[in-house]
Amino acid sequence: MSSTKVQAVLALIFLQSVLTADSTKHAMKKTYWEPICKTAKALRAIPQAAYGKLSSLIQEATEAQRLSLQISVYSAAHAEGGSQLECQAASTALQKHAETKQSALATLAKEALQSAATTAELVGEIEGVMSMFKKTTHSTAFCLGNEAATANGAGDYTAAGCGGATPELTGTIPDIAADVIGPNGFANLGQDNSAMGATDSKCPLLDTGSTAGTNVFDHTGNPTLLHGIIKISGANLLARDSQANLGQLQQRGAASLLQLAYHDAKQIKDDPTTAAVTDPIQLLKTIARDGKLKTALETELKALTEESEHDKIPAKANDIINDKYKHDTNKLDELWNNIKTKEVKDVTQTGSKTKQIQQITDLATLQATLNYYINSKDLKITSMKEQINKLKENSGKSVENAGEKICNAIGDATTCNSEKQCSYETETDGTKKCTYNATKAAANGVHATQTQAVGGTEATTDKCTGKPQGECKYPECKWEGTECKNSSFQPNKKLALISSVLMDFLVY
Repeated sequence: MSSTKVQAVLALIFLQSVLTADSTKHAMKKTYWEPICKTAKALRAIPQAAYGKLSSLIQEATEAQRLSLQISVYSAAHAEGGSQLECQAASTALQKHAETKQSALATLAKEALQSAATTAELVGEIEGVMSMFKKTTHSTAFCLGNEAATANGAGDYTAAGCGGATPELTGTIPDIAADVIGPNGFANLGQDNSAMGATDSKCPLLDTGSTAGTNVFDHTGNPTLLHGIIKISGANLLARDSQANLGQLQQRGAASLLQLAYHDAKQIKDDPTTAAVTDPIQLLKTIARDGKLKTALETELKALTEESEHDKIPAKANDIINDKYKHDTNKLDELWNNIKTKEVKDVTQTGSKTKQIQQITDLATLQATLNYYINSKDLKITSMKEQINKLKENSGKSVENAGEKICNAIGDATTCNSEKQCSYETETDGTKKCTYNATKAAANGVHATQTQAVGGTEATTDKCTGKPQGECKYPECKWEGTECKNSSFQPNKKLALISSVLMDFLVY
């Protein structure tokens, strides 16, 4: 072979080797890189979903507290008897509902902060790597290919989910893609061993091999990008191990960012919080359905019922709920309309100005209004107690005065001393007369509400002696055996009436 032919053959071999080396730097297929962008898009919604659920819990807890106070104000200002008990139970159930939401809020707050941190960090890494591949274009060279990696597919970059804006945090709760955040891992990041195209050199970044200073990546040991989402599986080869089953999170400190982001995202996705219930009627329906109202009613009823009757209380509570809270009637509308339109004192104004309960929405003002009515009742109770004590005192004095008059009318010492409530005493001026002896009267069983006249007859205030049985009527008189006598109720009638009213205040 001539030297010219040898040179030609050597040149051909050299050129072929160069072409072969260049032809292995293939671009990624869209089927490989698109799921990565879709993952970023799904994770980008997590902070917004967490914030929306937190907002929902705060809003519903606040509305439940507001309605509870409004019903309590109505109960204190207008309700009576059984209606008052039912209102108090509803108020208690709403407070319990608010506490439940606040407890859920405390738990979710930690999860929300963790998820916002880990998902945002992973999205940042995905965006950094993918934007580098997107920008690696020159003439006919590109890294993000179409379905077969035969053409530049970067035009679908945004539609795939990469390069998206961070969503504004609002009160709405966006859907979280179930085809990304799966039951055990990232459902869309399954195993993929056919990531690369097969056309001529397209992506210099994907030059992988074992030659230092020549290849971009050393494929020895199968290094990964994005915590395993992209795997360099060999010389000029990409693959992906399935990320659809990441296992249970044991220790956060030992977990990868991919595991943390998935775990935190799934917690937000699985959290049951939905849009806040803020309508008063819907809130009342909620406590009637979930058992909180029944529990509160049973507690109220037990406090006022003999223990022997406690087994009947659950049925009684159910009767109240069925009568007032049935969802297929307008009873709840009537109940709330009656409550919200009632006028109560406007504690923010001087004088006697009033406001409808529905117009008072500030929690502090509602509490102040409730305090006003509670304090007003306390003042009335104190006043009644003072009246009772004064009547008791005056009643005792009147008995002594009446007895004194009867005894003073007796001039004879023997007659005086024979009376059950009288004693013949020497006065300070040396004179002697018959006087009332309270100690003797008590020892002889002369009732505090009676004064016995001379000879054992009734006092001059006797209105009953001699009346026939048909006219001997309570409370002034009482029939004993064969005769009509004064009732012990009469002298203390006013005292008893005030005591009765006082008991009404204490019970309700």
